[in-house]
Amino acid sequence: MSWSRLDYRSMLIPKRFAEIGYTLMVASGKGGVGKSLISASTALIEASRGVRAGLLDLDLHGPSSAAILGVTGAPAEGEDGLIPLEKMGVKVMSVEFFAEEKPVPVGGAGKRELIRELLALTDWGKLDLLVVDLPPGTGDEMLAAIELIPERRGCILVTTPSALSARVAFRAGRLLKDMKVDVLGVLENMSAFSMRGEEVKPFGEGAAEELSRRLQVQLLGKLPLDPEASLAADLGKPEKLLQTRFAEALSEILDRTLSLALG
Repeated sequence: MSWSRLDYRSMLIPKRFAEIGYTLMVASGKGGVGKSLISASTALIEASRGVRAGLLDLDLHGPSSAAILGVTGAPAEGEDGLIPLEKMGVKVMSVEFFAEEKPVPVGGAGKRELIRELLALTDWGKLDLLVVDLPPGTGDEMLAAIELIPERRGCILVTTPSALSARVAFRAGRLLKDMKVDVLGVLENMSAFSMRGEEVKPFGEGAAEELSRRLQVQLLGKLPLDPEASLAADLGKPEKLLQTRFAEALSEILDRTLSLALG
């Protein structure tokens, strides 16, 4: 690949993001904490409020945000780049559209190049909010995304109540802060569920509070362990997802968290 090509992409990425009001990155220290469900639901909730919202899934090895919204197919090629697919007002781009259920065997520099391509070639048009589902952990994909996504950005750090999840999330949070990303706060997922009128906390409690204290950021709130949200996500039924307790709780948290960022 020629240097002129690299320079072209480096100039094109800021041009794309100049049309985007705010970029909200959703990060976690490990997989399996519901980061993609939170990312997809955030874009869906904001679009339902009239916000021009986009969703970019950069989890190269386990992309699932698009599937949660029931989005399938291949992006069309427009005059100014790839046109994202759309569902319920959310513009969606994911490596999943190109992988066709095959593994994505890339590593190191290849991951950075793939992320650079997605950021440079996706024609979002004008957006108020772009939600970016970051890869879990602190690897090359996360580093590349943080380095390439311009300012007017912030990040939510997702953990579960388990001490292990919070421990690895701390490493991700420290990296984000070291790279000058505005960490808006910690969001605890799978906090509790109701059984026979009682609140059950299967993963314990207190770890998210300690994580917030160590990172010196807010605890944004806690999301329930909601089987109806999980089922809606598995089936790719965003209209059902919006009606769940999970979405209701997330909506209230977003009201507080994004009010300043989105004006």
